[in-house]
Amino acid sequence: MKRVVLALVSTCTAVAALLSYRTTPLPTTTGAAAVAGSRTLTGEAAQTRWGPVQVAVVLDAADTIVQVQVLQQPDGNHRDLEIGAYALPRLQAQALELQSADVDVVSGATYTSEGYASSLQSALDQR
Repeated sequence: MKRVVLALVSTCTAVAALLSYRTTPLPTTTGAAAVAGSRTLTGEAAQTRWGPVQVAVVLDAADTIVQVQVLQQPDGNHRDLEIGAYALPRLQAQALELQSADVDVVSGATYTSEGYASSLQSALDQR
């Protein structure tokens, strides 16, 4: 009986810890916004099945993407945050590498990926 109670308490504690977990914002490129001639363009919020995705892109004087900041992401439950924590850094890395919004969909994060690409493209269209 003691094992059952211990297992139940441990499980409840673990679930409570997972549900209270908060993700931190994506790391920023040090000094990217402070570089002379850089500018930040904010994309439109792309409405997805699970919530909005919106990004802002920092461009240097040569219109090179130096940073992509996530302003909004689906966050209605723990799974949304888990998907965002996995997919958004990968999408950011692709955008920086490709220098475009033509990013590949991250497996398991289709809606988030499509929203990211749409918002990024709307920001880049402002150039």
